[in-house]
Amino acid sequence: MKTYSLTIIAVIGLLALVSCRNNEPKDTIFTRCPDQIENIYIGCDYMRNTSSDAGVYDTYGAKNFALMMFSDIHEDRVRTANAIELLDGCKALDAGIFLGDFQYWRYEEGWANEFAALTSAATKPLLLTVGNHDARTLSSTVNGTNPSVLVDNYMMKTDLAASYTKGGYGSYDFADYGVRIIMLNDFEYPEENNPGEKWVICGSQKVMTQTQIDWFIDALKTAPEGYSVIVAQHLCEPMKVDFDACSPHGECPNVKMSVSPVHGDVGLNGGTVVSDIIDAFMRRAEIHNTYASGVPSRFDPASSDFPDPLLYPAELKADADFSSSKAEFVCTIAGHYHNTLVGHNAKYPAQVVYVNDAASCPRIINDGTSVSQYSPLPRNAEGPSQDLITVLCLDKVNHRINFVRVGAHIDLLLEDHSLLSYPY
Repeated sequence: MKTYSLTIIAVIGLLALVSCRNNEPKDTIFTRCPDQIENIYIGCDYMRNTSSDAGVYDTYGAKNFALMMFSDIHEDRVRTANAIELLDGCKALDAGIFLGDFQYWRYEEGWANEFAALTSAATKPLLLTVGNHDARTLSSTVNGTNPSVLVDNYMMKTDLAASYTKGGYGSYDFADYGVRIIMLNDFEYPEENNPGEKWVICGSQKVMTQTQIDWFIDALKTAPEGYSVIVAQHLCEPMKVDFDACSPHGECPNVKMSVSPVHGDVGLNGGTVVSDIIDAFMRRAEIHNTYASGVPSRFDPASSDFPDPLLYPAELKADADFSSSKAEFVCTIAGHYHNTLVGHNAKYPAQVVYVNDAASCPRIINDGTSVSQYSPLPRNAEGPSQDLITVLCLDKVNHRINFVRVGAHIDLLLEDHSLLSYPY
């Protein structure tokens, strides 16, 4: 009898243990980073409705527009899924944007389709900019692909297809908030679409066509009165980093690796065309500039990474009159440098620039290959720091941008990079 009793007790205990484990909270970005999720609601001017169930929020006054940003995922499927989980599950978020480099090194059809499936499943708008690894060369058989392939394989497969052009750039309006996001393509090699297109090398692998420049000017000019404009690129133009904003002590460990040489005081080979246009837009002025290609410092005629600037039309023009424009410029957002950088354009101090860190978790990419880690924020594949996502909360009333970090936020000096409020 005792044996049966002990057996029954053991079975009941085992069932209770299993039941407890089944009731343990599922590991999600919400269970890993609850305090940072709370910060998103604060940054968006939300307040908790204490008479409602926990986790239910009501707006306090006018809610700020909230844009989830992630970049440089480099074939990290887990972190891609985590970002979409946050976008869809956080009520405060209005939209997301991926700032380029979903490929690891070279273009892969299978992963491109998988990335398209993952991101297309998002229930909120998820925008995209083209990264250098997504369209690295003129040949799809070497290191990358022509942007038209990327457009066909991703952009035109989503519900947002109408927001993009065949050149891989586009815009999206959030009418409820008076916000327009303009997505530029820094790597628009035009051979397949228009062999006679004029285009200019803007430093390193950056290429912009006359068609895109004309389109960009029109996107700014047609922004409705009272709208706030955010420009998204993968590779921003030269900037000066605000080290005091990057770090409480004015120091960013490792940050100078990604500031030099591209982030300097001197533009690279016509590398200020976008910021020149934005400056004219901000001043409600005219612009009549001509840009010509220079030879990139790393140019090698035998390398397919760079087109030969001597073989193609090497001049484009920026002609515009913004005197009747009544929208405002907020900031440029970018990726590429695997680091968190905030500051302003090197030529125009009034233009705020924010560079988002890499969302991929270094050294644990699918094939085991390491990704360069320039960021001072340590990452762990199992804990809260496995993710690195930033939310931009736009406070149009006070002209401030609230940046909220979700995931990795403690640097090598044990400083906290969870929150930043920056004027524009």
